Amino acid sequence: MDINVIRAAETWQRAGAYYVRIQGMAKQHGITLRREFDEHDTPDTKYIVLTDGDFPVATCRLYPLGDGSAMIGRVVVLPEYRGSGLGRRVVNEAEAWLSELGFKKAVVESRDVAVGFYRRLGYEVTDPEIRHGDTFDCIRMEKTLASPSLYVRNAEDGDFDRIMEIYGIAQDYMIRSGNPTQWGRFYPSPELIKKDIAGGVCRVICGEGAIRGVFAIFDGPDPTYARIEGGRWLNDNPYAVIHRIAGDGTVRGIVRLAAEYAGGTSSDIRADTHADNRTMQRALEKNGFVRCGTIYLENGSPRIAYHRAAPRRGNGGPLREEKTADRVFESKRIGFFRVSEKLVRDYLVMMNDEENVGRFIRNCAGPFTEEDEIGWVRNKLEENAPVFSMIEKETGDFVGNIEFMDIENGVGELGIAITADKQDRGYGSETIPVFLEYGIREFGLTRVILKTRPYNLRAIRVYEKCGFREYDRTERDVFMEYFPEEL
Repeated sequence: MDINVIRAAETWQRAGAYYVRIQGMAKQHGITLRREFDEHDTPDTKYIVLTDGDFPVATCRLYPLGDGSAMIGRVVVLPEYRGSGLGRRVVNEAEAWLSELGFKKAVVESRDVAVGFYRRLGYEVTDPEIRHGDTFDCIRMEKTLASPSLYVRNAEDGDFDRIMEIYGIAQDYMIRSGNPTQWGRFYPSPELIKKDIAGGVCRVICGEGAIRGVFAIFDGPDPTYARIEGGRWLNDNPYAVIHRIAGDGTVRGIVRLAAEYAGGTSSDIRADTHADNRTMQRALEKNGFVRCGTIYLENGSPRIAYHRAAPRRGNGGPLREEKTADRVFESKRIGFFRVSEKLVRDYLVMMNDEENVGRFIRNCAGPFTEEDEIGWVRNKLEENAPVFSMIEKETGDFVGNIEFMDIENGVGELGIAITADKQDRGYGSETIPVFLEYGIREFGLTRVILKTRPYNLRAIRVYEKCGFREYDRTERDVFMEYFPEEL
């Protein structure tokens, strides 16, 4: 994809926003033009339009609400472009624009099925009451825009001195923190940065009227990534590459923003860093990158290879072609399958997502490698353990894993993890009762226990809905139990 961002100001640019809304929303859901284009579509309304080349593919609109807040609405991505990070990208671009205009808060009225998407973008439900519209049920959510607000733009010739200053700051930091050889005092060179700017691959991260970070982004394949030792890439999909990430040390989230930006151009992102660069390793792993092995630069210097891959989606679900007999049991929307090496890359995406999954799981000592997950699958299959992968029937998408652990004397411990982009769809409350019935039927369970984090309030509510009750609590864990007679 060749994704470009337009802050629509001219008629032809607004036409791109209208086209996406008609094709991706009105036509798909039977919404009339009069209802789709309401009183908030005025000559003063602001629109973000993302184009793939010259073709509009995603949009949203912005308008003020008063008290320093503004609405981000009509967020639409064309169906054929969904699942590629453009929804997140268009909202991020809208937030950046609002921050530049001086707004302090962004408001959305999320469709009930999209609450999880906005939560992952930092929005919180401010009014739990569902608004029942003509077409959708919506929930109001808000996000305080960060100060300083950070946004990404193309680097320009006039940015050169500040960019070199930031790289100097990064060099100093590396040397002080025990990484004196990755960049030293000479990399990246002024000539290389001028080439990056002229070639349109240099991006700057801005906030509070100044450049705070810099990185370079390239379309793959990268020739130094053709050979990898001690592991392998997560897949062979087309990918974007992030190089030369640096910040001035005044703000957090430089790697996150670079990865989000790259995610708007490719579902797969690769990067590499030096073995002594512990700071970058932690930042990459925190943002969903998986350590895959070792690659070598053109000068022969080794680097740790990282890859962030989107989960398999839609008709590509690796178990979609399996015989129905391989499905052990099912709920309304979910099939339960034995864990499989075919799903290892989906497991990696889920388990290495510290923000949305890992921090809620007890003893989740990631980041995990492909070898870790393959070993886990083989051990579970060898033990004939009651652990299953949940697969969406309609799409073949991976949803998560569920299991009973340490079954003894009629007592078993329940564990469940749902991958980020399938959260907030009611899958927990749908699958847990079915799985409890399976445990009672197959293992004669008379009590099921579980442990969760006290701050995992959404999960606690789901467990309570499924019949679990809290019986103990510590600062670290909430202990809950379920008895079959409550079925």
